[in-house]
Amino acid sequence: MRPIKADYLPKGDIERATQQLLGQYQQRFPLHDDRPIPVEEILESQGLTLELEDIRASHGAGVLGYLSVQQRLVVVDYTLDPTEDPGQEGRYRFTIGHELGHWWLHRHLIDRSIAGQLSLFDEVESPDFICRSGDIDPVEWQANQFAAFLLMPTERVKSAWIALHGTLVPYLAAEEMAEQRASSRWYGRSDKPPVALARRLASQWAVSAQAMQLRLLDMGLVRDERPGDQLFY
Repeated sequence: MRPIKADYLPKGDIERATQQLLGQYQQRFPLHDDRPIPVEEILESQGLTLELEDIRASHGAGVLGYLSVQQRLVVVDYTLDPTEDPGQEGRYRFTIGHELGHWWLHRHLIDRSIAGQLSLFDEVESPDFICRSGDIDPVEWQANQFAAFLLMPTERVKSAWIALHGTLVPYLAAEEMAEQRASSRWYGRSDKPPVALARRLASQWAVSAQAMQLRLLDMGLVRDERPGDQLFY
């Protein structure tokens, strides 16, 4: 598989891209504010096929999914199947959103006319984007941002936050995070474990608690400084 390089995209442009995709979908099908974004249906509306396979076995640990542009195929590792393991639903949906990000943002980068070399996958599929957990390549970062904006749209998150918290005033979460880090129940790698508000919203939007936490931090609705730290901004 040849390396794919993407031009710089600011977050605002990526968010507008997700709004275009949602708007396109909503022209044909309803979107309900009180339900999670129907990411599987959106994928199908793009003429893409979704399959579950044991891709980690052949492509290594940490591989969650891939996209074949030519075959209009998205493959997600079977271990994320939420019908078998409901605890993986958030990761499953985010992986689909991530691959949709590649489709919407990056498929124009694939030029089959210069793809002369054989791929290791040519006998079955020809993945153009193989996505591994923790990959910080710019193309992967853009797809992650796309998934976050798609599954957790800004205005919907704000509305849900107000309904839950009563205000858009940020929640200063340093003490709660410190308590969770000190707890023997926290085994995550992040030094910013999800707070209760993030976990509650994650359940509402069918995403992982960590994904919702990162979204709230990015929106400024959760802050990890201690009370009083904001006086020095």
